[in-house]
Amino acid sequence: MAKAGRVPMGTIITEVEYESLRLMLHSSDEANHEIARQILNGCNDQASIYWIWKLSKGWVSHKMVNLRTKASRAFRDAVDLFTNSYNDEEKFAEWLIMKGWMTEEIFQRLKPDIYKLIAQRSQNMFFNNHVTIKNDFKVYDPDNKQDLIS
Repeated sequence: MAKAGRVPMGTIITEVEYESLRLMLHSSDEANHEIARQILNGCNDQASIYWIWKLSKGWVSHKMVNLRTKASRAFRDAVDLFTNSYNDEEKFAEWLIMKGWMTEEIFQRLKPDIYKLIAQRSQNMFFNNHVTIKNDFKVYDPDNKQDLIS
């Protein structure tokens, strides 16, 4: 559910728009930042959340909003921008599930990096790791195509 003041419909950010916004936010031109903010302020938060999160990971989350405007503050709050910019893939996935915004597509994008995080935490010289998805979350990964990590 969108926060008050946020329009649930709007531009859906895809990988193409993400690339354009990334270049705009990394430029030194303030006009590019303002255009990017206007696009983000009018986007569909839920449908664009994965790409918004990816944008915020590039140390540009402060350029994504102008906190002097009501629209930017509403956007920041709706996507929990400053918290999610520091979340890794696993924490972001937990946030999405809590918010009810997790989709199979987003899970498939996050899964390889979540596997890497698991492998880093459980490296062992003698044993390979075997990971399977819990039953509660099979809806996001019905095929469980990748279940071994070493």
